[in-house]
Amino acid sequence: MARRILVGTDRGVFTYDRDASGGWQFGKHALPGWRVDSVVQLPGGRMVAGAGHFAYGTTIRHSDDDGDTWTQAGRTPSFEDGPMPVLPDGTTRKLDAIWTIAPGGPANPEALYAGTDLAALFRSDDGGESWDEVMGLQHHPSRSWWAPGGGGMCLHTILTHPTDPNQLRVAMSAVGFMETTDGGATWHTRHEGIREVETGQPESEVARCVHGVAPHPDDPDRLFMQFHFGVFRSDDGGKAWRHIENGLPSTFGFPIVVTRSGAILIIPLLADLQRYFVDGRLRVYRSTDGGESWGPVSAGLPQAHYYGGVLRGAMRTDLETGEVVFGTNHGELFHSADEGQTWTQLPGRLTRIMYVSLA
Repeated sequence: MARRILVGTDRGVFTYDRDASGGWQFGKHALPGWRVDSVVQLPGGRMVAGAGHFAYGTTIRHSDDDGDTWTQAGRTPSFEDGPMPVLPDGTTRKLDAIWTIAPGGPANPEALYAGTDLAALFRSDDGGESWDEVMGLQHHPSRSWWAPGGGGMCLHTILTHPTDPNQLRVAMSAVGFMETTDGGATWHTRHEGIREVETGQPESEVARCVHGVAPHPDDPDRLFMQFHFGVFRSDDGGKAWRHIENGLPSTFGFPIVVTRSGAILIIPLLADLQRYFVDGRLRVYRSTDGGESWGPVSAGLPQAHYYGGVLRGAMRTDLETGEVVFGTNHGELFHSADEGQTWTQLPGRLTRIMYVSLA
């Protein structure tokens, strides 16, 4: 069983720890006053957080004493002193948020990756102490056409490959889904079957507002995508996509996860301009047949007059235990021990939940 849940909010990091009976108890509140857009705990115990502050800016901070004290990374992600502080069109790059932090996985266990807004990818090989930008992504021919979605121009999804350390896939809003097979030197868009969104930029190979992508645990080339205008599946590593929306009350939402048995979980919202739960009921929609059909799960979830939402980083699954956790923008946290079939609300009510992870 997972032993800890870490919760990134707009008022710091909160932790929940499993007690002797197997239940969850509130742990501690760390980094108060910071907006924490991403937070993970590494196998050795170090916590790494992507944090933002109105006075101190955006940094990666880490803790080696269970969250009691935090230190800014010695070389935190930055555009100011990097090789491309200004884009070819004259735009000055500004780091607004660390949207996600992803371990390198079994093929690259020493690596950590961070995805940022303005859309960029950074890598660390020393436990998050120093970070270097993966510059090949910024040199993609479409770079001058990249444009933000409603939440900014954020690189929010990083998918490592279980056996190939040179293969990496990322998703950005409102840019799209890209893949590298040479360690980040060159990148290719993977957009066949998904249409453009209106960004005000000239028609191009980008302008795809991807909200989230999750792989099947047994097949890294089988991918599932929550898009701005639909839910999609690819069986060839993203080269081609097709709609999988039969049984959904809405095609708009943000998070998407795939459990250890291959069950897909999403949380639909009413629409682009009405970003709250359909009918005021918090329901997780679940598919066990690769997205061919979907059914609602409501056990343990609020079912009346509940008009919240779940952000893209605020849902996570543990592929070893089958547990799933998500948090709402109203500050409630929900946990499932059975791959999303039933849910329990954890104690306390936090502030706006941006990100969750299981340790």
